[in-house]
Amino acid sequence: MQRETLGTPVQDDGGESVPVLLSVAELLVEGGLIFLIMLSPFMWLLRDGLGPNSDPRSAGWQAVRRALDTFWWGRTFAILLLLKLLLFSVRKRMQDD
Repeated sequence: MQRETLGTPVQDDGGESVPVLLSVAELLVEGGLIFLIMLSPFMWLLRDGLGPNSDPRSAGWQAVRRALDTFWWGRTFAILLLLKLLLFSVRKRMQDD
């Protein structure tokens, strides 16, 4: 039985060999992005509230900025998006070699 280590290349869907560590990192980053996208409406509601006690001061871009600041949601989303772009460029560079 052959054991795979983190640096061992494996076949991806396109037939290219990719290190396991890169595949795991891509999976974690994509999972985090999907989770944050699904959580975003709740962040908006949590920040502004519902009903008669909701905060009427936030509207337009101010409301978007305030929702992105809730629990550092916006910063976390930006970091995960940058990691996704970095992993995409690493994979592209490996396929070109």
